[in-house]
Amino acid sequence: MTRLHNDYVDTVFRGNYAKIYGFMVESIEKTGDTDQLASLFKHINNSGQSLSLPLAENKEIVRMFIRLGVLETKNAYEKNKVTLDYIVTNISEEADRSPALISVIIRLFSSGQYGIVSVPVCGSSPQCGKCKLTKYCKFYNSPPVDPTYSKLPASKRLNLGADSSITNIELLSMLIGGSRPSSSHISTAMNIFSRYKNLRALSMASLSELMSLRDVGEAAAIRIYSTLLLYKRFTEETNLDKIVIKASEDLYDLFKLELRDQRQENFYIVMLDSMNGIIKQEKIALGGLSSVQVISREVFTPAIREAAVSVALVHNHPSGNPEPSDDDIHLTQQLRKAGELLNIDVVDHIIIGDNRYVSFVDNNIVPFKSLKGSK
Repeated sequence: MTRLHNDYVDTVFRGNYAKIYGFMVESIEKTGDTDQLASLFKHINNSGQSLSLPLAENKEIVRMFIRLGVLETKNAYEKNKVTLDYIVTNISEEADRSPALISVIIRLFSSGQYGIVSVPVCGSSPQCGKCKLTKYCKFYNSPPVDPTYSKLPASKRLNLGADSSITNIELLSMLIGGSRPSSSHISTAMNIFSRYKNLRALSMASLSELMSLRDVGEAAAIRIYSTLLLYKRFTEETNLDKIVIKASEDLYDLFKLELRDQRQENFYIVMLDSMNGIIKQEKIALGGLSSVQVISREVFTPAIREAAVSVALVHNHPSGNPEPSDDDIHLTQQLRKAGELLNIDVVDHIIIGDNRYVSFVDNNIVPFKSLKGSK
């Protein structure tokens, strides 16, 4: 056959015709009825005919090859016919299969025909995540649509900068199954969110909990847990960078993600310099569901070590109610007096509950010295 003068077909397909045939057959065999396909292929091989109109008369086929980038328009029948005949001939030669069979394979892949129970990968709703032709596909690699187009795989939308179009389920499915997760990975991600409801709840899951979930293996559980842990540490590092504590709200912003959903009481101190800039934060004690034991020496030893001028106290109430107990008030009075003896001011104590907090300073629960340099 005379080679086309238009090189855009060969630019895409040259040397890959046999691979393209193999990818299409593999896809069809995964979605079609095996007995029906075998009967159809046998008939075609015996008759040598594809039992169909020319490919260029099938709008689904034309649409697929426009997506692939080897047809330029839907409205040029003669040119499309020549181009598609040329492609069929080249696939036939490289794959050593009859042109009639190639024609049928293309029809099944692009639109599904002949009464075969199959799902066309490149149908009206293209399943790019299942398609192995994406390496050659202009639609996938340079989509002529908004990059948020939902039929593109999430990993491709990430490459296109369409981060906001990607759901939490899609992001989690990529952690579980890699950049091109299967439908089973997406189903697993949906099951996880049906249990934990949202990212906030998921972030509190332990590694052992994640490993116990259905269809979540050890490797996937470790990836999910590590990602959540990295985010928590990133938040801590970002919060510590050049932050000056000017009000109780600054302390709350520093700890709300870390403490609001903890199932045990955690007690922290935040060590401050002379301008209330954060030197360091440190967990002093971990308690139970309703209380935590704090020793004055453990509070002020790190403050002395870091040469802190003052400290702020932070802890959480797992109940979600941040109102201070009598024990909280007594402990705060004790620590304030101990700080005076060491010349280290206690500038505030906040208790974090469910998306709210109580500040001892703001509510005048225990008298403190004002924040130095905060005005």
